[in-house]
Amino acid sequence: MSIITNLRFNRHINVTVLRCPIIYNISYGWKNVTKCPSGREADMPVDFLTTEQTESYGRFTGEPDELQLARYFHLDEADKEFIGKSRGDHNRLGIALQIGCVRFLGTFLTDMNHIPSGVRHFTARQLGIRDITVLAEYGQRENTRREHAALIRQHYQYREFAWPWTFRLTRLLYTRSWISNERPGLLFDLATGWLMQHRITEILRQYFIRHCCK
Repeated sequence: MSIITNLRFNRHINVTVLRCPIIYNISYGWKNVTKCPSGREADMPVDFLTTEQTESYGRFTGEPDELQLARYFHLDEADKEFIGKSRGDHNRLGIALQIGCVRFLGTFLTDMNHIPSGVRHFTARQLGIRDITVLAEYGQRENTRREHAALIRQHYQYREFAWPWTFRLTRLLYTRSWISNERPGLLFDLATGWLMQHRITEILRQYFIRHCCK
C-alpha cells in the first residue's frame, strides 16, 4: 500500500502527517485532536493562521480595485443571458453579485450587506439597474439564495468538496509538506488557491472554518 493510499485508509498514520494539521483534518475530518503513533491523544494546533488570513478568508476586507472588478465582476453576454432568466431587478442583481462573489472569494455570501458599495454599483450598472436599494428585497426567502447557488454551481460547473477532490488536495499538501517543510499558513494559502482554481466552493469554506480556524 502506497504512502498516499495509507494516508487516507490506514488509521496508523505516519508521524510525518502530523506536521500539517490541514492534511490531517482533510483526511479524517477530526478536529482539535491529534492521535500520536503511541495511541495517545494530543491537542491539535489550530492557531497556525495569521489574523489577516482568518479575517480575509471568504469575505471582503475592503473595496476591490479596478483590475479586480474587471476580472471577477465583469459580466459578459453569456452571464447576462443566464442572469436574465431571474425575474425582478432584485433577483437579477442578487444572482449577479453571487456570481462575482464566488469568483472573487470562492464562496457564496448569505448577507449581501457585506458586499462593498463599489461592487454593488459596478454590477448594477452592467445590468442597467439604477436603484441598488432593490437588493434589500433579495433573499427574503432563504430558499432563493440556495436555489441561486445551486443554479450557479450547475451552470458554471462548480464542484462540492468531495471525492476525488479531497484525495487530490490531500496528496498535494502531503507532498508539499514532505519535500519543502512549508509552514501550515503557506499550505493553507496553497490549498485555498487550488480549490478556487478547481471551482470547489462553499463546503470548502465551512470545512476549513470548522476544522482549521477555531
